[in-house]
Amino acid sequence: MAGSKFVLNVEDPFAPISFKNSLGFKTGRQRSERPFFINKTAPCRQACPIGVDIPAAFYRASKEDVDGALSIYLQENPLPGVCGRVCYHPCERECNRGNFDEPANIRTFERFLSDCGRVNIEKDVPLNSKKKKIAIIGSGPAGLSAAYHLARTGYSVTLFEARAELGGMLRYGIPSYRLPGSILDREIERILSLGVHPQLKTAIGKDLDWKDLDSFDAIFISIGLQLGKVLFEGRFQRIIS
Repeated sequence: MAGSKFVLNVEDPFAPISFKNSLGFKTGRQRSERPFFINKTAPCRQACPIGVDIPAAFYRASKEDVDGALSIYLQENPLPGVCGRVCYHPCERECNRGNFDEPANIRTFERFLSDCGRVNIEKDVPLNSKKKKIAIIGSGPAGLSAAYHLARTGYSVTLFEARAELGGMLRYGIPSYRLPGSILDREIERILSLGVHPQLKTAIGKDLDWKDLDSFDAIFISIGLQLGKVLFEGRFQRIIS
């Protein structure tokens, strides 16, 4: 009612008032309890096929450290310029931001880092620190990735390619309007800077016999399936027999 005055009966047990301090209600600062941080995997990183720490890269970029953000990508992905253009970006489907407005454009972010960031990866790896030699047959995405990570681990890597240029299906299977050759060349040059030795126009079993690879401690076969699965299985059977 207009002009009426509410009077609180403090003796009422259900009255919304207390003469005790906050400790009586177990609120406020408690010496027996401490908050703790749980570092869980972000949904976008969990959806990434190679597990790039996407939140950490975004954090570095937010601090105007583009080079640092690119270095985070290069810990897992040797081809950020390629993936920044042709990846099917499953990370964006799982982005938490999509619950508020729209997912972060992670693939374009990766492309930006590749185009604008500069990282000298040679200074952070022990090049040729191990005596074992690895032969990689095929220079597609699998062969290039294997060469990159093996070289960063310290192995001496030789990359055999039957064609005149490295890249495999990245070069011969993706149209240039989606993946310009200059971008792929830049990515490959970064991998070769780690001491990877390319041997072009060298088809194993034709230009070079399989026995010539006996000097290598291990062989990684990544020739793809351009010639068909049956032919590939026939070659592999001859290798192991």
